[in-house]
Amino acid sequence: MKRLLKGPWHFHVARIALAWGFIGLGVLGVLLPILPGVVFLAIGVLMLAPYSRACRWVTVVLKRRVPLFRKGVREAKKRGLPLS
Repeated sequence: MKRLLKGPWHFHVARIALAWGFIGLGVLGVLLPILPGVVFLAIGVLMLAPYSRACRWVTVVLKRRVPLFRKGVREAKKRGLPLS
């Protein structure tokens, strides 16, 4: 079976755990006025996009509809961050 994602397995486990942490913060941010919920949700979805078809779909839709999101993803890719 061909391995789709490159890198050591512990990198992927840490990335998935961190992404779910950001999604948890995003949910809290939606409920509490102190935290910026949408920002944390977007970061979590971007980090999970290589692993989840649903997150990949959300990123494609956000890139199409939100120019600021598209610009942020483009800038992050220029800096070498591994995004979808």
